Amino acid sequence: TVANEQLALVYPNGSDRVITLPASPTVGQTVTVKKCIPFGQTVTVNGNGHNIDGGSTVTITSAWGYVTVVFASSNGTGAQWWITAASL
Repeated sequence: TVANEQLALVYPNGSDRVITLPASPTVGQTVTVKKCIPFGQTVTVNGNGHNIDGGSTVTITSAWGYVTVVFASSNGTGAQWWITAASL
């Protein structure tokens, strides 16, 4: 689980991993999750009760992939995590 870190480096050696975002994020909080190996394992980022671009999770499958999300509100949809950069 990511607490208040802004960067989570994940080494999924041998098995897929799940990274859980904070349950009570603050508006403007930004988190980057980086998969630090080129192998086939995946890293799934779980919104922990908050959507990520409308879905509950996002999965990094590419070698050395990453996703950067920011917690914000838009168009009256309520606050959620928004992807601002990614190589999935």
